[in-house]
Amino acid sequence: MYPAIPYLRQSGRRDQALARAQEAVDIFTALNATDPAGYGAKLAAAKRLVADIQAETRSGDAQSGDAQPG
Repeated sequence: MYPAIPYLRQSGRRDQALARAQEAVDIFTALNATDPAGYGAKLAAAKRLVADIQAETRSGDAQSGDAQPG
């Protein structure tokens, strides 16, 4: 998850960051099935990251929608 996802987010490539974060969720979901104590926190962090990026994307879409030429 680090450093690729933060870099992608900061450089404005949120779609790519979201794809990598979702991939992390998928990986940690599989690992969590075998060792919840070892991977539960990482899975939760990856899920929060996905939610944060999705929220940024939605707020960015709303802001760009507000600036429609009239």
